[in-house]
Amino acid sequence: MPWEQCRFVGCDFRGATLVELRTKSCEFEDCDFTGARLGSSAHKSSAFLNCTFENADLFASEFENCRMIGSSFEGCNLTGIDVKSGDWSFVNLRFQLLKGLQLADIRFKGADFAGATLDGADLRRCILDGASVQNAKLRKVNLLGASLEQVDLKTADLKGAHIDLKQAVHFARCFGILVE
Repeated sequence: MPWEQCRFVGCDFRGATLVELRTKSCEFEDCDFTGARLGSSAHKSSAFLNCTFENADLFASEFENCRMIGSSFEGCNLTGIDVKSGDWSFVNLRFQLLKGLQLADIRFKGADFAGATLDGADLRRCILDGASVQNAKLRKVNLLGASLEQVDLKTADLKGAHIDLKQAVHFARCFGILVE
């Protein structure tokens, strides 16, 4: 039975087994999902605001049009997650393995991808303004149409990344090249 239009504030879901949970239009604010098992769960139009998912298992979970603003995913298993649209602004995805994921059209404003592996990921049309990509692996990532305002790309590994002409100018400026 899905959870619909539920609201949870400051709730403790640490270590909970929520495998195959279904949520629709639910809101979780400042909730703790540390060590929770959420594999194969599906969330539609739900919000996880400033939630902690430390060491949680989100294997093959689905997030459609969800707001994950300010949530932290340290040490999580995010293998095979499916994200369709939504706002993931200011999330902590440091050192996460996001290789090959389809993440097009997501808002990642101010997100922290430091040290993360996004090789081969699809980030087309994402809003990455102000995101941290320090020492991130972005090899062969598709960034076509993505917004990269105030993103410092100097330490990211971008070998083989797909970019458009506007982004090429941004990349050049990051490295102190004058574009006229």
